[in-house]
Amino acid sequence: MAAPKFRIAICGGGIGGLALAVVLGKYEQKDAPLEVNVYEARPEIATFGAGLSVWQRTWRVMQLLGMEQELSDASVRPPSKGLGPGFVYRRGDRETDTYNYHTVMLPSDMVGVLMNNIPPSYKIHNSKKLQQYVEVLDDNGNLKHYELHFADGSVAEADILLGADGIKSATRMCMYKLAHERDCPQDVDRDHCTRCHIATPKWTGIIVYRSLFPTERLKEMHLDHQGLRFTLCVCNKFPFPASTP
Repeated sequence: MAAPKFRIAICGGGIGGLALAVVLGKYEQKDAPLEVNVYEARPEIATFGAGLSVWQRTWRVMQLLGMEQELSDASVRPPSKGLGPGFVYRRGDRETDTYNYHTVMLPSDMVGVLMNNIPPSYKIHNSKKLQQYVEVLDDNGNLKHYELHFADGSVAEADILLGADGIKSATRMCMYKLAHERDCPQDVDRDHCTRCHIATPKWTGIIVYRSLFPTERLKEMHLDHQGLRFTLCVCNKFPFPASTP
């Protein structure tokens, strides 16, 4: 008789959720089969951003997962252990200790490679926005499984739920809600609880702007500036005066 499959639900079909599915498929054992379902809130697996900068440590993980060649072929430029085009990060008070990327690639290409390496038995479900999950207990009060409730009214079950659904994670919100109801003083609401208030992301009051600096203007100011020799990202923190009518 075949061993029952351990049911794993991954909430979020971004790079993190897809990479997790690849890892599970890589190390799944025949005597411990898995049933893996990835639930993505959007109608399709989508990617955002102009590009991904992959560092050496991340690349090593991709090597161990057997995706090095596919990712190399999909890269904007071939991977290199030496310095090359890419943003260089350096503390403003230091002339050395710079850090450079291993390679650069488009998010869509990274997602494509990840999806190619997910076992065909694993399922990806689109338009499945998690609203909440419920802990289903057995007759002795022990956890039996999780019941997932989605915005479209559908319900799914899992033995373990892994949240990879971003900064506004419904998985995290529900986890803290259940934990607060179980462990924390009932006269304190969750948003004011010392432990559980972190479940709700809040704006810090800081806005980050990104802009480009014209090369010719930089030459006029500093002919030997390092930004003229390679791509450079300069980050500064300063107050910006604002006024309203």
